[in-house]
Amino acid sequence: MEKSNYKVIIDGVFEVLKPKNFKIEKFDKGEYFSNSERAFMIDYNEEKKLIVLKTAVLQEGTGVEWKELSSWLFDENSDDKDKNGIKNDFCDSVLETLGDKAGIGGMKKVEMPSKKKKADTIDMESFSARFLDICPQDKDAYKQNVSKYSEFLYDSFFKEYGVKELQNTIHEGNSRKISKFFELLNTAYVNGEKNVASTIVYTIICGTLFSENPCEKEINMQLEKYPYLATAVRNSKKILSNPKIRAKYGL
Repeated sequence: MEKSNYKVIIDGVFEVLKPKNFKIEKFDKGEYFSNSERAFMIDYNEEKKLIVLKTAVLQEGTGVEWKELSSWLFDENSDDKDKNGIKNDFCDSVLETLGDKAGIGGMKKVEMPSKKKKADTIDMESFSARFLDICPQDKDAYKQNVSKYSEFLYDSFFKEYGVKELQNTIHEGNSRKISKFFELLNTAYVNGEKNVASTIVYTIICGTLFSENPCEKEINMQLEKYPYLATAVRNSKKILSNPKIRAKYGL
């Protein structure tokens, strides 16, 4: 992939490093940022479609051993929101490596959720990881949520970002992205723990259907492919037709 496609990420990281006396250095595989003691490099793995942030300690008389700090899926479908999300994560990783625990947003470094499943069940951590895979622009929001509350308040997060990304995805009109979003929701609903299923039906889908921007026609079209999820949403809508019950769920 041409470097110009992710120049905003490279430039963003360099802006963070310049005040710390880092300069651009060239070598046979491209370039990296160095202050003679520490180096950072942004690399692209064409085969895996991953953009990778690496670092190395520079010591005279020893070879350079690069260590991966962070990596993101980055392909032809990545947009400006994806690039900014990656840039912010890379900047946070760089600053933490250099001893700045606050990072660029005043956030402490927060571990991202893991996609590992417990048995065959998708728990909230696994669902959150899958959501952030297809909506990487919300990784900073995830970090802010955990940093603010010292734990992940998933209902608060998905009430805002789950609904927002469902609406945005539909309005973008990219059929591939829409299908991918609903495949995630259906898979996690069918295989998810109770709180995951509830979050998908009540917080994300019904939260959208009862919002000012309901996208009802498009959502119903997608739900036709997933009868179990469609039934759950239909039954939940009937329950939520009562304003008092809607208020209970914050809809």
